[in-house]
Amino acid sequence: MAKKRENGEGTITKLPSGTYMGRIQIDCVRKSVYGKTKTEVIKKIQQLSVNSLKGLKESSSMKLKAWLIFWLENYKKLKLKQKTYEVYETQSVYHILPFLGDIKLNDLNSLQIQKYINKKAETLSSATVRKQFNILNSCLEKAVANEMINKNPCKHIELPVLEQKEIKAFTQDEETKFLEYAKKDCLYTLFIVALDTGLRLGELLALKWSDIDFKSAEIRVHKNLIFVKDFESKTKNKNILKVQNTPKSKSSTRTVPVTARALNLLHKLKSDRILVFCTKTNNYLSPSNVQRSFKRVTSKASLYGFSFHSLRHTYATRLFELGVPVNVVSKLLGHAKTSITSDIYISVIPQLKTDAAKALDSLHHSNNNHKPSTNHSQTI
Repeated sequence: MAKKRENGEGTITKLPSGTYMGRIQIDCVRKSVYGKTKTEVIKKIQQLSVNSLKGLKESSSMKLKAWLIFWLENYKKLKLKQKTYEVYETQSVYHILPFLGDIKLNDLNSLQIQKYINKKAETLSSATVRKQFNILNSCLEKAVANEMINKNPCKHIELPVLEQKEIKAFTQDEETKFLEYAKKDCLYTLFIVALDTGLRLGELLALKWSDIDFKSAEIRVHKNLIFVKDFESKTKNKNILKVQNTPKSKSSTRTVPVTARALNLLHKLKSDRILVFCTKTNNYLSPSNVQRSFKRVTSKASLYGFSFHSLRHTYATRLFELGVPVNVVSKLLGHAKTSITSDIYISVIPQLKTDAAKALDSLHHSNNNHKPSTNHSQTI
């Protein structure tokens, strides 16, 4: 027999099975809950009422696993570049979901997230942990916007201190040694252009001859070659080379001057082919194959701990050694902010840290030498 409850408890009925059923109407929708006792059903009905007042939706009982996958596919897939989306997907599937995925959205709290961050910080870099946090935070912000949860539990989480990666750039002697051995490699011109322009590997491999202006000695950078998953392939996790016509960021689209050394080698390499650097069959070079060629050269030169990206770091280092302003170097590298350039390369050239102090010392010394002397024996 049904009994009417007050205080928004709705209607509670004891079923023949002994289970209690509660019903309540919220926003013209009749909802039902079940429980072993009246108290349990009353609590569930009251919670529905509270959630309704807070503007929360029934979908807040969805597990994080289901919501994060939905968020990735419906909010991020079309917005992000494919390579970035794959990073989001990988970090979510292999890290976030195994640890937090089975928790319901409305049960997820800050303590659980803090424990997750602390655990991951034990084995992963601070940059990777922060990336995972940003994914989780953005996902839960969208849940708040959709009124699935009342607040974002990512608020007030303590993150690991961001560690600055060590930059590996050739010294001038190491660069000379590298080039001595690189001359014998078929990718010698590619290495020189990398050293003299600071282009990323993907930017170099996407270059077409139409991107090079030999008269003005400039290269227009506006594409990037990347390895991405082939979603159309029947083979699971198959990767393909793909040209990304929209670069890493707006600032990545830029025009970079070319040295006479690099321009001369490009002149010799020029042909009727569309691509500047390509295979014998006029296809894109694989980035991994280029990396292997670079490693082969450095190994012969007894230069260890370097990657192809070291050529880009070397380019920036030489510019700083020549006194080129950081804002100019930043634009040539295609960094989104000058601060990024400063943070990366200030540790590469320790000498830069003392330049300001030396300049002040020089100024003070100059001022002291030009001070008017005071002749106390002078009479008026």
